[in-house]
Amino acid sequence: MMKPLMFPLVLCALLMIGCKGKAGEVAKPIKHTSAQHDAAVAHSNMKGGKSPHALGASYANDPRFKAETWDALLAALTPDERTYLDRLNTEYFGVLAYNDASELKMMRQLGMPLPQDFLAAAKLSDAELKAMVDAGDPMAKLLYPNRQLDNAILAINGLDESKLRNGDDPRAAIALPVYVEISAAMRGSNNPFAIYTNGRMQYSLSTDHPPEYLAGAIFAASAKGDRRATRIFNDFAQAHPGMSNTTIMQIFSGYVTDYRKN
Repeated sequence: MMKPLMFPLVLCALLMIGCKGKAGEVAKPIKHTSAQHDAAVAHSNMKGGKSPHALGASYANDPRFKAETWDALLAALTPDERTYLDRLNTEYFGVLAYNDASELKMMRQLGMPLPQDFLAAAKLSDAELKAMVDAGDPMAKLLYPNRQLDNAILAINGLDESKLRNGDDPRAAIALPVYVEISAAMRGSNNPFAIYTNGRMQYSLSTDHPPEYLAGAIFAASAKGDRRATRIFNDFAQAHPGMSNTTIMQIFSGYVTDYRKN
């Protein structure tokens, strides 16, 4: 779990009355029942063995996902699939995208969610995705916290701002379960995507959206082996000038402390 640097800042920001702006927006899910069926079949074939990567089973033989660049993949997808992935990649400031076959191979080796995993997860209900977490699917364990974060952002954006100004503010109550879920995912994983999800949570659920939270997470993901992180950080820094280097390093140090304790 992140140290006191992170947790109180998020909850204090959420408790502020009359906050400015929204929590952000989320990509709308794609409903498709075959994803649940195919994942269930994959799990039924486990025969007591180690959990396979079952979440993306519905796309296992889809030739479109052999595309070696992000742009080539998007061009091959349906409009709904393309819109969903493009929007989600924007919400994560480019962490879904890859520029060539070597980056895609690296993401696969690190166990990061790939586009087909996000699409498969988007077709499942919350309960179905949680059931896959309970069954031990590694990608579901990474993407269920992302679903919880999406739900929290939607819930906060749907709140009546007049009630918030009058002191009836449930934002902290909405954020706390998400913080617990994402923190648990981080403790149980060395995956860079868990770090990116934590950074997105800190950024999205804070009323002032401090970019340093995401910048620190990008540094931490680099330390976990994501070679794309330099490009991701440079693009993010260009879009968010004036960030505090001191704060970024404090947040990065919090992740490093977690690494050593885990």
